[in-house]
Amino acid sequence: MDRISPRTPHPEELTRRVKVFPVIQGRKKSVANIWFFDSPKNQKRFAISGDLLFMSFVLLEGDPTVHCYDPSPSSVIVMRDREPTEVTAGAYVYFNDGQKQWWDFRYEGKKSISNNQELLSKLAAKNNGMEYHIQEEREVRNKQVLFDNWLNLCAGINRCRSIILHREIDCILKETQDSEISFRELMEMADDRALMFAAIATSLQRGVIFTNLENQLLGNQTILKRR
Repeated sequence: MDRISPRTPHPEELTRRVKVFPVIQGRKKSVANIWFFDSPKNQKRFAISGDLLFMSFVLLEGDPTVHCYDPSPSSVIVMRDREPTEVTAGAYVYFNDGQKQWWDFRYEGKKSISNNQELLSKLAAKNNGMEYHIQEEREVRNKQVLFDNWLNLCAGINRCRSIILHREIDCILKETQDSEISFRELMEMADDRALMFAAIATSLQRGVIFTNLENQLLGNQTILKRR
């Protein structure tokens, strides 16, 4: 099967479009940053409001135990004191083992949700077979290097998303089968460095290979190993 040219428009591009102006207009008086992010894991483009949410979702891209996530789930109805109440999660996170989590977000020094809202969210999560989780700012504060790495890796995947990477993936699997290899060595084997970078990023995202992305930026001396 021939590989698609990087310049060839892909039909899926139509599904990635996000109307920008309504998102900006809809934030009203909010001063939160708005991020437009192409998620390789979801194969969709999202409009994300707030740095904590954006960083959390980029980090989910690099978690091989996570299958996908929904950063803007629909509201659900829960009954409390016989009154129907609408509740909306900050995000849904779906894991490869079938586990599902209901996420709410909390910024440091500020209670983002009230006690009553938290109780309603916990009830809604339980009713929908989900574990309840509050994602706090402190959970991403010390992960700047990991975040920077995955932002870069996601960009690499997105640049080549319409191209079949079987040659590069096969090369990575072969070279890491019985030994480790450096990022530089893999890149030097490539006919196209952009494709090899995308294949490395995809292999890391799927958990096929691993390296230390928490304490050092991905670079020529990075050592890649098979899991």
